[in-house]
Amino acid sequence: MRKMLRLNNCRKKLRVMERKRRLRIKRDRRKENKRKRGRI
Repeated sequence: MRKMLRLNNCRKKLRVMERKRRLRIKRDRRKENKRKRGRI
């Protein structure tokens, strides 16, 4: 029982980290687009 809980927690943390990384990548891409638009 406890082992399962620990495994689930690890998975949850991994998923959250992945989501945060994706959000950061999206935000960076948006910044790049804004910069490009400003330059042209």
